[in-house]
This record gives sequence, C-alpha cells and structure tokens, in this order.
Amino acid sequence: MTTATFDADVIVSGAGPSGLMVGCETALGGASTIILEKRDGPHLTRAGTLAPRVLEIFASRGIIDAVTARAYELHSDPRTPNGIWAGLPGIDYTALETEYPYVMMFPQIETEQLLARHFESLGGEIRLKSEVTGLEQDEEGVTVRYRDGEGRERKLRARYLVGCDGSRSAVRTAADIAFVGDPASRIAINVDAFTDNPYPRNLTVSNSENGWAMTYPLRNGLTRFAMIDAATCRDMSDEQPSLEQAKAMLRRVHGSDFGIREVNSINKFHDALYLAQQLRKGRVFLVGESVRVHYPASGVGMQFCLQDAFNLGWKLAYAVRNEGPRWLLDSFTTERLPEINRLL
Repeated sequence: MTTATFDADVIVSGAGPSGLMVGCETALGGASTIILEKRDGPHLTRAGTLAPRVLEIFASRGIIDAVTARAYELHSDPRTPNGIWAGLPGIDYTALETEYPYVMMFPQIETEQLLARHFESLGGEIRLKSEVTGLEQDEEGVTVRYRDGEGRERKLRARYLVGCDGSRSAVRTAADIAFVGDPASRIAINVDAFTDNPYPRNLTVSNSENGWAMTYPLRNGLTRFAMIDAATCRDMSDEQPSLEQAKAMLRRVHGSDFGIREVNSINKFHDALYLAQQLRKGRVFLVGESVRVHYPASGVGMQFCLQDAFNLGWKLAYAVRNEGPRWLLDSFTTERLPEINRLL
C-alpha cells in the first residue's frame, strides 16, 4: 500500500507486547509496518501469565500452538484454572464460556519473542536501538524523527503513528497529550532468582499481616517472587534492594527465602495511577502503558496492552486500504476507553 510519499503505512514506537501486537495486526491486514524500539531487544520478564481472552486472540491468529508448546517446555502444567487478577486470589476461570478457561503461565519475554517472529514472518520490520525523538503530523500523514543506534538523527514518514513506548512515552509527549493522575504511595518488588530449593512448578499466593507474595517458576531454572513487604512498601527511593534485603523481605512475607543463591534481577513497581487524556490525536494513537499506568500485579497490564493493540491494529489496516466506515478508527476510543476506566 506504500507510495513514494511514505516509508511505511504504519510506524509503531515500542517493541513490547503492545507494539508487536499492533504490528502483527497491521501487517496481517496488508499495511507495511515499521517498529522502532530504543532497546537492543527484550530483556526483563515482567508479566508472567496470559489470560483467557489473550489466549483466544492468539488462537484466532494461528499462534496458540506455539505458545502452548513453549509453555509446556517451561512448566509441567502451565495452566491454572484458579488464577489471580491484580493480586486478588480465587478467580475461577472455568466459569467463563471459552475454550481457554485458565491462565497460561508464559513469561513476557517469551511473548515478545513469539510476537516478533510472527510480525517479521508477515513482512514487518523491527529497527532496534531506534528511539523516537519527535513528530509532525498533517492531514495526510506523520513524520517521525528518531535517533538510531549510532546517534544519527533520522526521519520516517507514515500514514499513522502508534505510541506503544511505555509510561514515559516519547510519542505521547511529542503529540502534546496530557498524562494526568496520582503519584505512587507504595511499592512492590519482583525478584527473579536461582534458589537452592527450587520452587514447585506452579503458581501460589500467600497473604498475611506482613505482606503479600506471589511465587511461580520462570524459564531456565529461575523463580519469580513478587512481593509487597509491609515493612518497606512505603520506601519511595529509586534504590533497588540488595540480595540480603530481598531475602529478608521473603522471610518476613513468605516465611522462607527458599535458599536464594543468585539474583537475576530485582525490580520495583508501584501503584501510581495515570491516564492519557486522549487515545487518539489526529493520525497519532496511544496503546498500552503509553495510555495508562496502574498497579501491575499478576500481569494485568500486559493483558490490557494486548487487547488494546488487537482492537486498534486491524482497524488501522482497514483505514490504510480505505475500507470500513469513517468512524472505524474512532471506535478504538469508544470501545477501549470504558474498559481502561474500569481497570483504573
């Protein structure tokens, strides 16, 4: 669909779950798509599960078998019918009318790698070490400025730009879309570690006056400990806990440090709450954490990212082909904003 005027039909900023899902949908619909990602590739595993609706989406796009096969390589049984949602225990997914009445344990980094392969198989292009620095838009398209891995300033032009570049979204800032909300009041931490006493290959949640903890296995022998430690959860400093501090938190909250011998990563996350005041401004769209920031426990954020992206991507492909009703792109906001507001 691209003419000499445009480098691509759609440019996406960010190669996380949101950006890759948008790219898969636009590319599937015949829209030439370039994803710009400032990192050099996936790094940390944040979310660790896929919810039933996301599994349905993956099934509709022919990639569920790849997810399931890899999930069973990582876990003896990656399905849990009695899952959790935003840290709340006891949700029974078997009550849903779906072929996938369970949560699938599947690390975010695996999701990103699978979607990246699928996107590229559809003809999409990912440019790593490419950071968006600005934009200008007119009635016909958007000119995107970005800095490549060698520090050179470059430009691309597309019919549409989608910001999937997180809470500090460069696209949102450049488009002058307000981001309004409340700062964090407490923090939680994720500890991904190797242990002398490997945790059973399932997901558990514990809750007491000392805090809350969710524990489950990751790939390559890692175990994820997500915790709110009542003794330290008001510490708003940027300093990451040490190994010994993380072990002390685990002992307080979970009753054991499980013989942690090596930490792969320790990351804080928090309960700040922010919402972009527009999901669309002209030919610029925001998806995922570019739109909203909230408490992310249990991978609730990634589930919404993928569903938002799925909703928008195919509509952009229709718009590029000049198909569909005039209001189709506006329906992204009318359909997804109420769901985002319910989440927040």
